[in-house]
Amino acid sequence: YALFDYDRAVGAAQKEQWAAAGETFKSLVTAHSDRPDVLYDAGVVAFKNEDFEQAKTLFESAAQHENTPRMLKEQAYFNKANTHVKLEQLK
Repeated sequence: YALFDYDRAVGAAQKEQWAAAGETFKSLVTAHSDRPDVLYDAGVVAFKNEDFEQAKTLFESAAQHENTPRMLKEQAYFNKANTHVKLEQLK
């Protein structure tokens, strides 16, 4: 996939430029919805941008993808649970 775009998005996130990272990740998710790492990272950025519904969806997608490594799957479910806390959707 577009390695440059992914690197740019990650670089912006590392600098805590969450809005810029979010914009880049939106196009990456659209183009590479088959990449659980992209979905997960986009979820982290959505969470930081306080778009908790979007973060929840992205974490769920990353966790449910057939190619997701176990460790990433666990992190995705953990962070999805954090979105439920932020959204006050506790059962």
